[in-house]
Amino acid sequence: MKPSLVLAGALTLHHRLYHPALPTHPFTERGTIHPDDDAPILLPSPNLSADWTAFADVVAQSPDNLYYQLALQRDDQDQSTWDFASVKACHLPQVTSQKIILHLQDARPFAVDYYLSPVPHDGSCPKSRASSEPPSSLAEYVQKLNTTIIFELPRTLPLPELHKPPPLTPTGDPVQPPPEKSFIQKYWMYMAIILVAFAFTGGEEEGPRRQAQA
Repeated sequence: MKPSLVLAGALTLHHRLYHPALPTHPFTERGTIHPDDDAPILLPSPNLSADWTAFADVVAQSPDNLYYQLALQRDDQDQSTWDFASVKACHLPQVTSQKIILHLQDARPFAVDYYLSPVPHDGSCPKSRASSEPPSSLAEYVQKLNTTIIFELPRTLPLPELHKPPPLTPTGDPVQPPPEKSFIQKYWMYMAIILVAFAFTGGEEEGPRRQAQA
């Protein structure tokens, strides 16, 4: 479905660096996403280059517990209520593409996912960056990443198939089915008819023999 059909206006994204052992900094605006019939457009914030320059000094130290966080702004200006996604900041100078997934409900975004590629399967930070030096600045490098923006609508799961409950007795116990009849119980009437037929047939044949002996 085209984003322009479900979104009424632009969406604002924010970003920051986060380290669990360091003071938490507020989010700053990264850019706005504008829905378009062909593909969503991400317009960078005027201060984005300055943000990346500031981030570069921290990322260059390559701490394993440093994260880059991307947040989706909501109507509430309280940043603690915003949904955000985190990736390891050490991967920023190494990747070639980024993917932003916005989850929609009732034509409004409520969650964001953020992915970088390529990233090691175990998510570990690169041990050395000598073989792949980034461009002159992190700002220039990140802004040249191939960017994919995806809008995802909620998926409707099939309803579970409900079975009719078993009948219950007045005491609330399940009604037990009657025990299965044995072969003789099922077919005794047919067996009796066959025996009677044999009996009559045998009596008619015995009569002439007795008369002949007499």
